[in-house]
Amino acid sequence: MRLKFEVYLIIGSTGVAQSNNNDFVSDEIKKLNELLHDLTLEEDDIKGELEWLKSQDKQSKSQVDDWFNKLQELKKMVEDCLNRVKDALVLGAHNLYEDYPHFLRLEIQQLTAQVSEHIKNGKPLVLSNEFVGEDFERNVKRMWKLVENDQVFMIGIHGMGGVGKTCLATHMETQIKRKGRFKHVIWVMVSREYSIPKLQQDIAESIGVKLGGDERTRAAHLSSALSEKGKWLLILDDVWKFIDLQKVGIPHSRINGSKSILTSRLKHVYRQMDCALLMFKSSLNVKVWSYFFLRLGEYKTPATIPPNILKIAESIAGRCDGLPLAISVMARTMKGIHDIHQWRHALNKLGRLEMGTEMEEEVFKILKLSYDNLMDSCLHCASYSEINRHNMIMKLLERGAINGRRILREIYDEGHTILNELQDHSLLSENRRYLRMQNSVRNMACHILKESQRCMVRCDQRLRAIPHVQEWTADLELVSLNRNLVREIPAVISPFHLDSQK
Repeated sequence: MRLKFEVYLIIGSTGVAQSNNNDFVSDEIKKLNELLHDLTLEEDDIKGELEWLKSQDKQSKSQVDDWFNKLQELKKMVEDCLNRVKDALVLGAHNLYEDYPHFLRLEIQQLTAQVSEHIKNGKPLVLSNEFVGEDFERNVKRMWKLVENDQVFMIGIHGMGGVGKTCLATHMETQIKRKGRFKHVIWVMVSREYSIPKLQQDIAESIGVKLGGDERTRAAHLSSALSEKGKWLLILDDVWKFIDLQKVGIPHSRINGSKSILTSRLKHVYRQMDCALLMFKSSLNVKVWSYFFLRLGEYKTPATIPPNILKIAESIAGRCDGLPLAISVMARTMKGIHDIHQWRHALNKLGRLEMGTEMEEEVFKILKLSYDNLMDSCLHCASYSEINRHNMIMKLLERGAINGRRILREIYDEGHTILNELQDHSLLSENRRYLRMQNSVRNMACHILKESQRCMVRCDQRLRAIPHVQEWTADLELVSLNRNLVREIPAVISPFHLDSQK
């Protein structure tokens, strides 16, 4: 609650307390000026970021606007209080009501507490409404802590393909450039086919340096050039294997605060390169609908979905399992479509793992890069929505992915190694001792599986009955109805099937 106290004058009074003097009023003016200074700095910072968003034709999130409006309201309250105290100083402290210092001190204490709570505890990140989800905001805050930590030289952003690693790195690049934290910000796309000479050349071109000679000479020239540039930030996007920074010519410049950020879907790369690791989760959690509807709309405005289509649209978004890339592609595919038949058809195709051309080309192509190195084991795991490690190792053994002609300890060692590699490649996650494959990854693996053998996978769809009899073709080799409500598969139509009930 806001307290407001007027200046009381008692002309000719001799009972004014000794504490009500000019020194007290001056001290309170100093406190209010400091408070006003802090609020002005915050206002200018947020205003600058909002203006930048506007220049990029982007809309800020509503909570950012609400926070900024409250900040300006607090600033007005402090200015009003400051003006009243200055008036009191002009009138003379000896003319003030004797309890005025007590009320003034109480008002300033309450204003200080409100400002402190608003700035320190509730300040939101200024993100456009295209960035959805608490995980993204949490990761941005963690990234800033790592960037500002003088003890950290290399920062790694890890996560599966399409989860938003490059999006986070791009956001950090933009904000770091805008705030001028580094003299030079260098972005290099590394990719799977990188070579040291190409990496050297890309970095050199970014800082305007010409290189010549053999690899070692080029590295020496590049290292010298970077050192002369002062404080720099190097962003290496889409790293697939260990990079020897010394051979490239990237100095380990912890002295002047220079840093490197790299993105990769391979966890062992971060271990080998001694990165401070930031794990990027693959789910947008409860914000998945907001993100889907935003991408479905126009001009950064969420789409309005007719009531008869709303549940179908939510189901389609849910099938993307929180993967931003899959959600974006599906939303773009359905943009401007208002016929319920087309929406139902799209949902049915997802259920049958019949992906559209855009999903295959844009989503599966990205995910398949991780899959190629671990093809067989990934396909085996795709048949299960959730399964514990012991059971999965036994399934790998049954299917011949693990050589069974060895002692049990060796079988388990190989099984755990396979599962750990799948996790390191962002193809598998583990929670509460259960392994889980992200829906888009499983759909991609099953899509590939269907090309090599006849299979039918309907995991985690809450089915109460088996699929239509026409889908049980004579050449069907594999069926997985994992985590459904189907109680029984008639023996007359059942091939080798997997865990139909759980």
